[in-house]
Amino acid sequence: MKASQPARGRGRPKGGSIHSRERLLDAGLTHFARFGYEGASLRKIAAEAGCDMAMIAHHFGSKGELWAAVVDAAFERNRATFAEWAPKLADPALSLAERLRIGLTELFDEVVAEPRITKLLMQEMSEPGERLDHLISHSLAPWLAVYLPLWKAAQEAGVLAIRDPVILHLGLLGALSLLVTGRPALERIRGKTGTLEEIREVFVVGILERLSPPDRSSGPL
Repeated sequence: MKASQPARGRGRPKGGSIHSRERLLDAGLTHFARFGYEGASLRKIAAEAGCDMAMIAHHFGSKGELWAAVVDAAFERNRATFAEWAPKLADPALSLAERLRIGLTELFDEVVAEPRITKLLMQEMSEPGERLDHLISHSLAPWLAVYLPLWKAAQEAGVLAIRDPVILHLGLLGALSLLVTGRPALERIRGKTGTLEEIREVFVVGILERLSPPDRSSGPL
């Protein structure tokens, strides 16, 4: 070892830079999305992040706590964008049709923005337990809360046939998740490729056109 390169202190984990936590979160999201919680390897996550496994214990403590941190970090990134458009969903200056278009477009864009978290969500939503509880309380429920006023306004105006806002929201989320994660199959079946913008427009316009006829006494949609 060269004299200009001091030895790493005993017990000091490799990859101890201030960015190692972020690298582990990113690698963790990739592996949990691809292999599921049980199939994900901490050793491989650490290797992809360029860290010793000791850094996982240093930053998170355990595999379960790493998984929870991955979910929380993904939702925090979404929360930053919510502040930009969420107020529009309840803006009385906008028509209900405009608010629905904004809401559906943003829902699509949020799913598209990080396909890995979409895959993780779809895997964990079918498995009751602590991880599902965490997912609901830290991601799904806060996300639903952003949309709930819009879905209720559309129901009260008589323009939504689905009366339960939770069923509506999860149904839309599931449909979008399948479109995004199953895009290769979609293109094979359709026999042509399409940009995400084209797919989004077809989806949003299709939903708006399939809304129940509005009650004209409540004003224009």
